[in-house]
Amino acid sequence: INKKPMKEQRDILDNTIQEWMGAVEQIDDILVLGLRI
Repeated sequence: INKKPMKEQRDILDNTIQEWMGAVEQIDDILVLGLRI
């Protein structure tokens, strides 16, 4: 996803995490860091 705009990358990651978690409540912190140079 590195070739996509930052906003689209965020959306993809959000959707992927939500699909992976399913109906399970989040119990740990998640940190995603993005840099644009």
